[in-house]
Amino acid sequence: MNFEKASEQAQFLRAGGRLAEAIQAYQALAGQVEYREAALGVLAEVHLQAQSPDKAVQALATLAEEHPESLLHCDRLANLLSRLGQVGAAIG
Repeated sequence: MNFEKASEQAQFLRAGGRLAEAIQAYQALAGQVEYREAALGVLAEVHLQAQSPDKAVQALATLAEEHPESLLHCDRLANLLSRLGQVGAAIG
């Protein structure tokens, strides 16, 4: 399945509230090197929607580690940690 079709399917699942299935779809996309960055970013959002903030933190931490040059990923991680009351971790 190509990226566009897989991404469309994952978006459809998410929009339909089928979050566990959407998470699986985005995890599969994240397993493909060329789509990993985009898929992990959306995966973090879906984890938040599914009330799994720890998994969202994990996805964003992975992004920040894999792309340390990206201020966006670092900012998203710090923002989420701060919202979760982990200010020390957000600053560090």
